[in-house]
Amino acid sequence: MRKPAISFEHICSIENLYHAWHKVSLGKSKNAAVIDFYRNLDVNLTIIAETLQSGNYKPGPYNCFLINDPKERIISAPSVVDRVVHHALINHYDPVFDNHLIYDCYACRKNKGTKSAVLRAFHFSKSFLSAPPGYFLKLDVRKYFDSIDHRVLKDALVKIIKDKKALDLFYTIIDPKISVSNKGLPIGNLTSQYFANHYLSAFDHHVKEQLRIKKYIRYMDDMLFFSESKSYLKDLYAVSVSYMRDRLGLVLKPPIISLVEKGAPFLGFLIRPKGIYLQRKLKNRYKSRLLEIDHALKHGLMDETEAGKRIESVTAHLLLARSRKFRNTILSGRVLGD
Repeated sequence: MRKPAISFEHICSIENLYHAWHKVSLGKSKNAAVIDFYRNLDVNLTIIAETLQSGNYKPGPYNCFLINDPKERIISAPSVVDRVVHHALINHYDPVFDNHLIYDCYACRKNKGTKSAVLRAFHFSKSFLSAPPGYFLKLDVRKYFDSIDHRVLKDALVKIIKDKKALDLFYTIIDPKISVSNKGLPIGNLTSQYFANHYLSAFDHHVKEQLRIKKYIRYMDDMLFFSESKSYLKDLYAVSVSYMRDRLGLVLKPPIISLVEKGAPFLGFLIRPKGIYLQRKLKNRYKSRLLEIDHALKHGLMDETEAGKRIESVTAHLLLARSRKFRNTILSGRVLGD
């Protein structure tokens, strides 16, 4: 049975906006802007609904700040109102985006994520244990979010979003108030994550349907290919460079092509046929997170219960890899907050 079309009125409904607000406020009970919004929640959501329905919604300014995890990036945090609008849209359009993605695309998807991507890469790597020597090709895009072309993105969205009002709202979010290059998406937006993930979907389909490559994985702009032929992967890199440049206006970083047994770097891990290992950058990030938790405990910014949850969360990511010795070395005898 054919699914009913998504109604823009449903997106603007108070029920959906409450659902969006719940997602925005989750874990933000001490955030001043969230608290202020909550004081007049019903009124604020009604205003958002009326603004969306009238077509007068305009995104507000971003709160921009610099982070260095894992590399230096500018994070552009939208206002509470804008976050509610983003979630209200994605509540309904998440399955629309998902339906146009290939199986082996792992970012911004339910029941996927980093863990599934790493395990899938390990599955492909293991296939070369009892076969001829295998090779991998690792690709990623130079300054990906900054390079996304608004025109190309809009052309991609118009193919999957049929409601004109919803499409206009997506366009409003994409276009900055003052646009010079018509390129780039702010890092920190929920919608930016979905836009960026969908932007490379055309390349995914080209890889799977035209090039017929079976062992291929993508997590956002991190791409990993496996093959028995090193020369084939070199040719594939040349094809990828042309496709990215001519169709998407993107520039690839220099490729990494090597034997599978030496380990493919992917999402902070080193994927080998006989196991998954931690890369140095992931070890350093883990140490930094522990120092941040330690600092927060010492200065009363976090209680022991919250600290325990944070440690459990950051440690869980390491459990994918053969990391017991590293974890024991870092945590053995350590008392945070002392």
